[in-house]
Amino acid sequence: MRITRQGPRVTVCLDDPVDARSISEIERLLLPQLVGQGSRLDVLIDLQAVRSFDFEVRAALIALHRSIAKQARRSVYLATRAHIRGLALWLIHGAEDPASSVAMTLAQAEAWLSQGKDRVGWALERAESALAAIADTSTRTSGRTRGRT
Repeated sequence: MRITRQGPRVTVCLDDPVDARSISEIERLLLPQLVGQGSRLDVLIDLQAVRSFDFEVRAALIALHRSIAKQARRSVYLATRAHIRGLALWLIHGAEDPASSVAMTLAQAEAWLSQGKDRVGWALERAESALAAIADTSTRTSGRTRGRT
């Protein structure tokens, strides 16, 4: 685990597995950085290296997220694995935090932190973009498959 700060952003990179010790260490190192700042910081929690997590620490993860939400301007979980993204969504929902989201790429995470959109609007925009890309791919490939038997 490592925590870095660049300007108005704090990045937390978690290692595998996420357990009670790692949550305690994040609290110890991260939360003091968020307290007493002139302006609220953004928090990017990088879960790309996480392959598994201890189910016993879910309550501690929600408590940590609530603490981050109270003090950060916006936060985002960066996760490439579907089950880890699901955990991040569950944390956000459990903490009732509208200023947090989940991203699959660093570009998406940076877009979330820099844009002022709410999570639902941002998710709809990404879904529309994905559907447009699928439709474009389908249109290009459907012409090649016609007439084949």
